[in-house]
Amino acid sequence: MKEKIDLDLNRLSMPDFGESDTELDALFSDAREGQPALFDDNFTKVVANSLPTKPIRRRKGGISFDLIGAMIGLVLAYFLFDVSRVVSGVLSLVPETLTLSPVHILMALGFVSGMSVFAWWAVENSRA
Repeated sequence: MKEKIDLDLNRLSMPDFGESDTELDALFSDAREGQPALFDDNFTKVVANSLPTKPIRRRKGGISFDLIGAMIGLVLAYFLFDVSRVVSGVLSLVPETLTLSPVHILMALGFVSGMSVFAWWAVENSRA
């Protein structure tokens, strides 16, 4: 004999884990009791007002230390690395020849057209 399966989607039935349910409830109740409640309706205003009004600016001395450190790093990199080898390695990444076929041109045109349509769509939908 087949059993009838109850598919009540409005009711969430959780599996029974026995003791762990009560332990979890106790953990959450302890956490709720341990933290102070926020009774102030102006919580956002209080936090915004506690932030400093002027942003913290870097001093000129700190910026000069950064520039001196950058210069020392550049000098060390110049003497520790073979510059000609690095430059030739970077230049080897550049292709010697470039071939453009009609398919490449059509693909680029399609990409630009698609981006134009997307930009138009974004502007039109931002007005709503």
